[in-house]
Amino acid sequence: MERPSDVLPERSGRFGSSAAEVPPPLVGAWSAVRRHWLLASLPALLLALAAVAIAFQRDPAYTAQVRLNVGRLDIGAQSIPGLVQGSQALASAYSRVIDAQPVVKPVAAKTGSTPDDVAERLSASAIPESPLLYVEAKGESAGEAVEMANLASAALIEHVTTLSRASSDGPRLLREFRAASRSFEGLVAKRRRLDAAVERSPSERNRGAAEKVRADLEAANLRTRTLSSLYQTSQQGQSATTLLQVLSPATGADSDRNSLLQRLLFLALIAGAASGVALAVVRANR
Repeated sequence: MERPSDVLPERSGRFGSSAAEVPPPLVGAWSAVRRHWLLASLPALLLALAAVAIAFQRDPAYTAQVRLNVGRLDIGAQSIPGLVQGSQALASAYSRVIDAQPVVKPVAAKTGSTPDDVAERLSASAIPESPLLYVEAKGESAGEAVEMANLASAALIEHVTTLSRASSDGPRLLREFRAASRSFEGLVAKRRRLDAAVERSPSERNRGAAEKVRADLEAANLRTRTLSSLYQTSQQGQSATTLLQVLSPATGADSDRNSLLQRLLFLALIAGAASGVALAVVRANR
C-alpha cells in the first residue's frame, strides 16, 4: 500500500518548477521615444514634406484690400453730437451692400466677369466702433485682385452717393421753387395790370385790389427766395460732403500660400508626433 507521501509531485528548489514567469514591465512613451527617436520623428518629417509639396503645387489665391471712411475727416465735423455713432452705423450698413447688383455689375463689365463671379470674390466688413470699413477682393493674380478691389470700392461709393441723392430733399425743393417762381411771375403781371387800372380809374375797388396784390407779391417773393436758398444749401451739402471716401487704395495683394503652408505644417506636426510616439512605443515593447 502506497503512502500519501508517495503520490505528491516532486519539488525542485524552494518554490517549485511550475511557478509562473513574471512578464517584463511595459516601456513608457518617453523612454520609447528616447530609445527610438529616429523612428518617432520619421512620420512628422514625412508629413511635413507632404505639406510643403501640397502648398507649393496649389495655385495661390491673392487678396487685395481697400480701406474706406464714412463721413468727413475734419475735426469740426467729428465734434457734431451723434455724428460718430451715425457714421459707425452707416459703415456697417454699407459693408452689407458690397454684393448688390449696382456694385457688382459695373465691376463685372469692366473686368469681363459675370456678376455672380464678382459677388463671390468680393467681401466687406466694418471695423467695430469706428467709421471705417474694408473692401476685399480675391483674384488669381495680384494685379487682378488689386484691380477688382479698387473698382468695387469706386462702384460702392457711386451706389451710396446715388442712394443719398435720391433720398434727399433736393428734388422736392426744386419743384417747390419752380412752382413759387411761376406764382411770383403771375403776381407781377397781375400787379402791372392793376396799376394800369388805378391810373385809368383810381377807385377804391381798384386801389384795394392793387394793395392786396402788392402784399401777395411780397409774400411770394419771400417764399421764392427762401426755397432758392434751401435748395442751394442742399446741393452744396451734397457736393461738399462725400459719404464714402477712400483712405488707402489697393496697391498690392497678399498670397494665401504662406498661411496655407503654416496650417498644413501645424497639422502635419501634430499628426506626425502622435504617430511617431505610437510607433516608438510599439517598437520598444515588441
